[in-house]
Amino acid sequence: MTVPAEPILIGNRSVFLKFYAMPRNAGDPRRIEGTFTLVGQDGVLTLDALVGPKGEPGVPSPIIRPEWGSPVKVFADLPNISTLDASDDGRAWYLSDGTWAVYAHRQGQYEIVQGSIPGPVGATPDISVTAEAIPALGSVYGPIDVTETGTSTNPNFHIKIPAVPGPEGPASAIERASDYDLATPSSPGDFLVKLPNDKWGPGQPTYFVPRKYSIPHNQFIDHNGGEARFLIASLVIPAQPHDWYPDVCGHMRLKRGLLSSAQCEVEVRIGPTGTSGTGETSPLCGLAPYDPSVALLDSITVAHVMPHFSDVGDPNRSVTPDSATGRCKAGGAYTIFVFVHKLGGFGSWQFTNTDAQLRVDVCPVV
Repeated sequence: MTVPAEPILIGNRSVFLKFYAMPRNAGDPRRIEGTFTLVGQDGVLTLDALVGPKGEPGVPSPIIRPEWGSPVKVFADLPNISTLDASDDGRAWYLSDGTWAVYAHRQGQYEIVQGSIPGPVGATPDISVTAEAIPALGSVYGPIDVTETGTSTNPNFHIKIPAVPGPEGPASAIERASDYDLATPSSPGDFLVKLPNDKWGPGQPTYFVPRKYSIPHNQFIDHNGGEARFLIASLVIPAQPHDWYPDVCGHMRLKRGLLSSAQCEVEVRIGPTGTSGTGETSPLCGLAPYDPSVALLDSITVAHVMPHFSDVGDPNRSVTPDSATGRCKAGGAYTIFVFVHKLGGFGSWQFTNTDAQLRVDVCPVV
């Protein structure tokens, strides 16, 4: 039988191996050649170890000045020794794997030092995150996709989250709203308006715009006399669907009689039709005051009528949006009365309708 010259593998086992050294001084006899013990999954290897004499102290590690951010990565890229001097002593360039090349000026060479040192404090990154929902495949949520862009100091992480569509929602038709009145028929051009039953429905919007009326000069009455108050024109404003304020504007010509000193003004008054009589006591709504600059006995003056609500009897009477003063009620007709009023003086006055005009705006209360 021939014995194989090479070792024969008879099996293998994975173990956790522990190594022990048996130290001895130089000259002492060996106490053990070596043992290997295997118990279960643990293995122990014991070897003879010779302890030598204490060596000489080593050279202190040089103080280095790291060249942070240097493009040097390999020894061949280091600055030429001839270009360095004592001021460069301790400059260190990091190469790789914890290896530093340190310039030692006294030795006139680079020393290779192993070891890592903390680097400089880096910039705090300004991180931003954005996200969007993307359709999921079917009814199963898929993986979340994260895409990183930007720089190391300003990174952005965009997250795509699969979203499974929910059930179909209700129709968006206005007619299907719970507060919509389906009983009110609609017509082309209708708006969505609030109805009297406190529901929404079709209808035409309410426009609150003034309505304009006027008294032409041919409807004014010519007069020559000395009365204290004389009606020269009137106009019936039909019933309106809402409360309103009168806004009057106009002009008339007045003239004194021969040797007269009459002082005349033009009044515009308004009152409910049929209940205000001849209008002399109806509330004032317009006035063209007496012009005292007319000095000649036969001078002609043009009276300019503007809105006016106070008088001598009630000098504090004024109109506000919420007050009843000057307001005409909805649903009833009102009559505009235009008077020539002689304030004082003696003698007659004369009115002719040439170029006379009065405009009345019906201004709705909103």
